[in-house]
Amino acid sequence: MTFRERIEWLLRMCLLVFVLAATAFLSAVMAMRFAIQGREVDMPNLVGKTSADVQALLRARGLQLKVADRIYSDLPANTVVRQSPPAGEHMKVSQDAHVVLSLGPQNVTIPELAGGSLRVARIQLLEAGLQLGEVTTLAANFLRWIEDCEDDFRPLPGMAKRNHHRAKPRPRRQGDARHFH
Repeated sequence: MTFRERIEWLLRMCLLVFVLAATAFLSAVMAMRFAIQGREVDMPNLVGKTSADVQALLRARGLQLKVADRIYSDLPANTVVRQSPPAGEHMKVSQDAHVVLSLGPQNVTIPELAGGSLRVARIQLLEAGLQLGEVTTLAANFLRWIEDCEDDFRPLPGMAKRNHHRAKPRPRRQGDARHFH
């Protein structure tokens, strides 16, 4: 074998080793990708479906149902109100789909709260199983706004105008209904 033939043989062997190493590397990368990523499915939209329908739908996709909470809502009882992850998101097979189920509408009698103190109203609401929401005094602010605006109105002929005099107008407060005129 001449020197030139030896060099050609050596270059062929190097090329062969390179091709085999590249093939092995790409195969390992692909195998790791499939092993890490696994089989994925899209999360279906579960909101508004009954728990039995949701269970069957998730089982068909290889997912599991996990009830995170139950709340009162306008939806019928055992209907999905919220879901996590949202519809369309990619999930691995055998992962949990967390849902919030409806208990149906809550039927309570709202106690009469008008005219009492805020403390008494809060106690009565708690006894009825309710929570105190945002407290507003729109009616009182609106009446003050009407009184303040009366000075700006000119009565039509034949109308009587209330006569009340003030030394100076009240300052306007942020959030007060009078603030908007």
